[in-house]
Amino acid sequence: MRKVGIICLIFLTLIVGLIHFNTYNGGNVLRTIIQILLVQGVARLIFNYAYLKTSSIWTSYAVHLVFDLVFLFVLPFVIPK
Repeated sequence: MRKVGIICLIFLTLIVGLIHFNTYNGGNVLRTIIQILLVQGVARLIFNYAYLKTSSIWTSYAVHLVFDLVFLFVLPFVIPK
């Protein structure tokens, strides 16, 4: 991947992370930023890898959909309250 591509990837990851700020906001800004970087950063790496392997945005979309569905429907039953 060229240097410009990596810079764009980092820039877009930061933008997507900031868009999700309200989702993860727990009152502590530093903790929220760290959580966004960990969750969104790792997720973005997975989505980008799916795209790079297949050259299809639909594969990345499908992986994103499965990722969200697992966190929405499966984890609440696995993680104790």
